[in-house]
Amino acid sequence: MIIDYKTIKSIFRGYFPKIDKKFIKEFYRLVVLYGDKVFKDENNFTIFLANVLAEIDVKKNGKVRIRENMNYSCERAKKVFGIRLREYSTFTWCKKNGYVKPIIFASIVYGGRLGNLPYPARDGWIYRGYGILQITGKDNFYKMFEGFKKYFDINLDFLKEHKHITDKVLNNYTIAILSGFTYWKDNKLNKVDDIEKSVDIINYYTDSRKKRYNLYKKIERILDGSSIA
Repeated sequence: MIIDYKTIKSIFRGYFPKIDKKFIKEFYRLVVLYGDKVFKDENNFTIFLANVLAEIDVKKNGKVRIRENMNYSCERAKKVFGIRLREYSTFTWCKKNGYVKPIIFASIVYGGRLGNLPYPARDGWIYRGYGILQITGKDNFYKMFEGFKKYFDINLDFLKEHKHITDKVLNNYTIAILSGFTYWKDNKLNKVDDIEKSVDIINYYTDSRKKRYNLYKKIERILDGSSIA
């Protein structure tokens, strides 16, 4: 798959005007290296890009947030995760300033599911959303590690025994982007030719379904006029 860097840059900057140039360059480099192995065709790549734009978060300084931001207000946390919080006192996970205690909060709401140990273990924090498609949960992280070996010859199995350094090891654009490639392959999204089907697989209950569809149509128009083949 041949794709123009300026087109990729215009897609990301069109949605996130201040997005880090280093992220765009690394994304482009990895697409050039692995695109033919990861994406079935131009349409499949367009679907991927739409989901990536809907999932990533860009900080004020332009850096792409690699790990899920757990900076919820306590009020918002109750609305989103109310069922998972109800057996715990509000004082356990909520600070006096009205915002959650990130490590405890993540350990509770993601604990006891997706292979994570329940709170007070910190699995929910360690295996919170990661990468450009926000992979979540110990089971999915381990599946991601296997994908890294299979597709890119990167061995991260040592993190299974040293999970306390997960944040440090994964804190880079290369692995964050490749995590999305791995997820795409592992879940057979590389065979999908419809944006709605991709959303069903990635997050069936998301409230961003319409946004992803609109992003898909916008990117489709941009790529139709670019040098992609």
